[in-house]
Amino acid sequence: LGEYCSEKVAGVCLEHKRSYCVFPSKMARIIQEARLTQVNGHGLGDAEHPTCAGMSIAELQKMDLSRVDFVTPIYPFGHGTPNKAAGIAGDLKIKSQDPQQSIDEVLRRMQKKAGEL
Repeated sequence: LGEYCSEKVAGVCLEHKRSYCVFPSKMARIIQEARLTQVNGHGLGDAEHPTCAGMSIAELQKMDLSRVDFVTPIYPFGHGTPNKAAGIAGDLKIKSQDPQQSIDEVLRRMQKKAGEL
């Protein structure tokens, strides 16, 4: 959330601290960040007084999820170098001309992998 002065003597800050909110998944973080821009800009408090609270049903109902970018925060670089550690989809291109082709390829690889077990 930011940085704040945690110890001040004679008007001089002696120590700064940073506060963060941590969410259980990328999806939770994305939706919370969207809530801050769409519904409640102060929903997580501030650096010195963080709340990191969940959202209410009323807040969720007020959100327009069609305006939320669920892709860019998860794949911020758009493309990258194939990485064997990424598993069956490690070499797929994120920005494919034909998204259905990528989905079909991932399904094919999953079925192949399941057959090997």
